Amino acid sequence: MRSLWVLIPLLLPLPAVAGPLKVGVEVRSTAGSWQPIAPADLSRAIENAALEELSRPGQLQLARAQKGTASDLLLVVEGRLLDEAQTYTVALTIGPGARADAPSLTAAETVVLEKLSRAQILEKVEGAARAAAKGLWGVLGPQLARLGDGTQVGPPPNLDADKTLPWQWGAVRIPKASVSSAGDLDSKDHQKRQATLRELTSLALSEASPRHALERCALDHKDQETRRGCLEALRPLSRKPGPTQRVVIEVYRKDPDSRIREEAIEQMLYFTGAGRSEAIQAFLEAASLGKGYGPLAELGDLPNLDLVIVKCLLARRKGEARPTEGQHFACIELLEPLTHQRRRAILWPFLKETDKNGPRYLEGAGEREGSTGTPWARAVDALLEDATTWDPELEDILWGRYQRTLSSHSLQVLCDYAVPSKRLLERMLEVVQTAGAHCALRAVEKMGKKEANLGVLAKDRLAEMQAMGNFQKGVSADDLGRVIQAISRGEK
Repeated sequence: MRSLWVLIPLLLPLPAVAGPLKVGVEVRSTAGSWQPIAPADLSRAIENAALEELSRPGQLQLARAQKGTASDLLLVVEGRLLDEAQTYTVALTIGPGARADAPSLTAAETVVLEKLSRAQILEKVEGAARAAAKGLWGVLGPQLARLGDGTQVGPPPNLDADKTLPWQWGAVRIPKASVSSAGDLDSKDHQKRQATLRELTSLALSEASPRHALERCALDHKDQETRRGCLEALRPLSRKPGPTQRVVIEVYRKDPDSRIREEAIEQMLYFTGAGRSEAIQAFLEAASLGKGYGPLAELGDLPNLDLVIVKCLLARRKGEARPTEGQHFACIELLEPLTHQRRRAILWPFLKETDKNGPRYLEGAGEREGSTGTPWARAVDALLEDATTWDPELEDILWGRYQRTLSSHSLQVLCDYAVPSKRLLERMLEVVQTAGAHCALRAVEKMGKKEANLGVLAKDRLAEMQAMGNFQKGVSADDLGRVIQAISRGEK
C-alpha cells in the first residue's frame, strides 16, 4: 500500500540563478521499538536514493549542511517508521536557506514493510525515497526553470472542483485488539458500553491492545456517542504514538459529526513533527472540499495554500448548485497571509467571471453592496489590501461589474483608487449623468484638479449637463456648478 502526497505553494518570480543552486542536506530518522533494520542503515538508504534522484537534472548542488556555511536551499530527508502499522514514510522537504525567496515544497511516499526480508525492506525504502524525490522534483523543477524570466506563477488555470489535489491518503492500519472486553463496546446495553469504555481508557495508558480497541472504535463504531467517547479517551495517547495520531487524523477526515471533528481538531493541534505535517495536510484537504477550515486561518502561510483556496472557492457542497456565500467568505479569509501577487493569481479568474451560473462567479448585492458584505466585495478588498500600484485591468473589471449589476462597491473603489485618465473621467461623467452618484462627481473633481487637460474636458461636460439638465437626481445643478468652480480654482 502506497501513499504519495505533495504540498505545492505557488511562488513569486525569483531572481535569475547563476549555475546550480547550493542545497544543504539534513537527514533525520525516527523509529520506535520495531526496528527490522538499524535506523542508521535506513537513513543511509533513503539519503543515497533521494540525493541520486535529485542530482540527475544537474540543477542542484547537494551537500551535507554545515554550520557556518550558507546554502541557497535546505533539504530535509526524513524517514519515519511506525511500529504497529509497520509502514515507513520518506518525507522530503525543501525550503529557504540563504535565499528567503526560495520555494517551500514537501513530498512524501509511504510503503508497507510487513513480513519482508531485509533485502526487500531496503528495496522498498529506497523506492519510496526515489518516488518522493521524483514527486518533489516534478514541482520544484518547473519553478527553477522560471527563475529570472519574470513569469507570474499562479494556480493552474484549468484547476476545477472535479480535479483532486496532488496527494493521496493510504488506509489506516490498526492491529487487532486482543483484550477480551473490547467486544463489549458493541453491546446494545448503553451502561455496559460506558463501563467498558472506562475500563479500556484506563488500561490504554499502559497497554497497546486497549489502545487499539479505542482506535478502531473511534473510527468505525456505529454509535455516535460511543465514537466520540473513544476518541476522547485517545486524547492523552495521541500526543506521542504516530499510529494513534494517524487514527485521529482519519477521524477528522471521515466522521460526519461536527462535535467529533472538533475533538479531533483539538488533539491535532498538539501534534508535532511528521504528525503535525499530516494534520495540516488534513486541514488543507477539508478546506479544498469546502467541508471545514479547522484552524487554517491561524496557521499562516502554508505549502499548497494557494491551490487549496482555489479549490475551496470552487467546491460545491452536497445538494447545492454552487458554493454558498458563507463558504466563499471562509475561503477568502484564508488569503490573509498571502502576498498581493499570489492573491491576484488566485482571485483574477473569479473577479473576471461574468456568467452568474459560472463556477467562478462571486455573488454581489448591486446597489446595496455599500451596506452589506458580499463575496464579490470581500474579494476586491482582499486584492486591494496590500496593493502598491493601481492595476488598469482591474478598472475594466470593476466598470464591467458596475454596468451589469450597478455594484456600489465597484463604483466606490473606482472613485477612491483608480488612476486618473481620460477613460476613467468619461466613465465617472457617465455615472453622474445616469445615476447621479456623488462619489463619481467627487472623482471628476479630483481628476480635474490633478490634470489640466482632464480639467478642461470635465468642466465642458459638466457645464453641458448643467445647461441641459441632463443628469440624474442625486446631484443638483448647484453641485455641478460647485465642481466646475473648484476645478477652475485648482487650475490657477
